[in-house]
Amino acid sequence: MKCFYHVDRDAVGTCQTCGKGLCQECAAKYTPVTCDDCHVRIVAQARNEREKKKQDALIDTKEEMIKACIIGVIAGAIFSFLICRANKELMGDMFILYAIVYFLWGFGIPFGWGLISHFIPNVFGRGYSNTVLAIIIMVFKFLIASIIGIPAFIIQMVLMVIKYNKIKKS
Repeated sequence: MKCFYHVDRDAVGTCQTCGKGLCQECAAKYTPVTCDDCHVRIVAQARNEREKKKQDALIDTKEEMIKACIIGVIAGAIFSFLICRANKELMGDMFILYAIVYFLWGFGIPFGWGLISHFIPNVFGRGYSNTVLAIIIMVFKFLIASIIGIPAFIIQMVLMVIKYNKIKKS
C-alpha cells in the first residue's frame, strides 16, 4: 500500500479514523495516527464541542431568560423583604437604597445558579450517599451563585442581544 498523500512512498501506517495509508512522515504528524483531513475534522469537532459547552452554561432562549427573570424577581423580593424587615432600624434613611441592593442581589441568584451549575452539577440524585456533604455542596453553590449572579445576568443579556442582532442581520 502507498501513502495517500505521497504516492511515491510506501505506507507504514493507516489513519485510525478513515484507514488511508500513511508514510512515515505523515504517520508521525499526529497522535493518534490520523491523516490531515481527519485531523482537521477532529480539531473542528472538538472546537464545536467546547463552544457548545460554553453555550450550555448560558441562558440562550427568550423563554429561559423570562423564566429566570421571574424567579429572580421573586427571589429578590423575598431577599429584600426578609433582610430589610429585620434591619429596618439600622438602615435609617438609606432603607430604600438597601432594599434595592438586596433586591438586585436576590434577583441575580438564578442567573448565577445557572452558570455555576455548569461547573458544579446538582448533587441530589447523583449517588451521593452522604446527605450532609450534598447539603454543604448546595450551600456552597448558593453562595457562589449569589456572588456571581448580577455579572452573570449582565453577560447573558449582552450575549443574547448580540445573538439576536446576528439573527436579525442574516
